[in-house]
Amino acid sequence: MKKVIILSSIILSATIAFSQVAINKDGTDPNPNSILHVKGSGVHALYVDYANGYIGLNNIIPSYRLHLLETVTDTKNYGSVFEITGGSTSTEKYAGVYSNGTGGVNRAFEGLSYGTNPNDYNIGISAFAKNAKFNYGLQGQTNDANSIASGNNIGTITEADNCDWMNIGAYAIGHGGGDWNFGVFAVSDEDNDGINYGIFAEAANGGAGDYWSGYFNGKINIDGSIYQNGGIIHAKSIQSIDNACTEVNKLKPVSFLNDDSELLFVFDTETMKSTCPDLVKEVARSPAPGEDSGIAEVSSSVNISAIIPLLTKAIQELNEKVENLEAENNLLKKEISNLKSDQ
Repeated sequence: MKKVIILSSIILSATIAFSQVAINKDGTDPNPNSILHVKGSGVHALYVDYANGYIGLNNIIPSYRLHLLETVTDTKNYGSVFEITGGSTSTEKYAGVYSNGTGGVNRAFEGLSYGTNPNDYNIGISAFAKNAKFNYGLQGQTNDANSIASGNNIGTITEADNCDWMNIGAYAIGHGGGDWNFGVFAVSDEDNDGINYGIFAEAANGGAGDYWSGYFNGKINIDGSIYQNGGIIHAKSIQSIDNACTEVNKLKPVSFLNDDSELLFVFDTETMKSTCPDLVKEVARSPAPGEDSGIAEVSSSVNISAIIPLLTKAIQELNEKVENLEAENNLLKKEISNLKSDQ
């Protein structure tokens, strides 16, 4: 009798080992290709595809190692949540999602969002951080040596496209009651035989629209130097600046008190649009994300970098005039001296 029981157990175990397992509330059989199928009331809680090694959550057709399929509603806002609580020391790192890859193109985390409502938002990655000494909404870091001469180490790359109104690769806000609030804080200070950029921004547009590498609404403080790239200048035809003093006289420098009662010295760009049209450009400040007006603020801006060489040339012209006047003055002095000696 014991032998029969043992033999039956072996056969049963072997059958279970090589068969599908279903835990289905409705009593249905497991779907094809599944080695484990957990199903609730119309919801496929867990599906393991043994042929491809894929796991589906609420998804019986997984296309990735872990593939969650979720339909969000007004009351069900998150497709997935990775929540970390606890943490006993300040030196350890705790990650809700951690990815470490070698070779090929590796993305530790990639967020894609495709929507059908043109009047709403599509956000690939939305990151918030609060209630700590240092709060980083999104941090990207790359600090390993790269032995490939043409290789790149990119801490964070963001992309937004295919919107007729506003495409924002990265939108950063720093606000609150702290002493220091940074929308973007970028540091590049490691030893490098090449070049370190804290921020590298490039903008180009092949259409009829305008393009700017950056727009700053507020004060700018620079602890360092500003350089103008002359490579593109030498790729074009170079012409000298003539009658710079005449052009400088067309500038309209003024002063005014701002809303903080600070005395500022600026150029009256509205007046200069008619006197110096080559130095003034219409600039449209796009509304911030969340502003529903859809109306950009248009103002006139002066090309400061163009005024500097213009002023330099005007000074050179004035120096030349001064030198000529000094030469004429010396000549007149000499003639007067000769006239006095002849008397």
